[in-house]
Amino acid sequence: MALIIYIADILYVKKMITIGAISSFFFYMLVLLFNFFMVAYVVTNVMTMIGQSDKINGIMKHVPKIKTTGGIKIENADDVQGNIELRNVKFTYPTKQEVQVLKGINI
Repeated sequence: MALIIYIADILYVKKMITIGAISSFFFYMLVLLFNFFMVAYVVTNVMTMIGQSDKINGIMKHVPKIKTTGGIKIENADDVQGNIELRNVKFTYPTKQEVQVLKGINI
């Protein structure tokens, strides 16, 4: 910016440019720079979204170590009768064995 002002001063002193032309140049330059800043802002946000969507995709494709599917299938669930009771249920996550999440609940 200082270099542009210095060159504009030299040209103005030599009567090669007018104050109006200098003002117009600065106005157009500011408008152009504003547009470049806006494009950079949008591109940055788009790249951030792409990076975050890649992380979400990785989380969705994660296969847990604990098997949660399978087991015995009930053919005709309408014929099943009875009660289910859980006694003294305790649970800790494999990565934090020292923190007990369920502490002997009964349902």
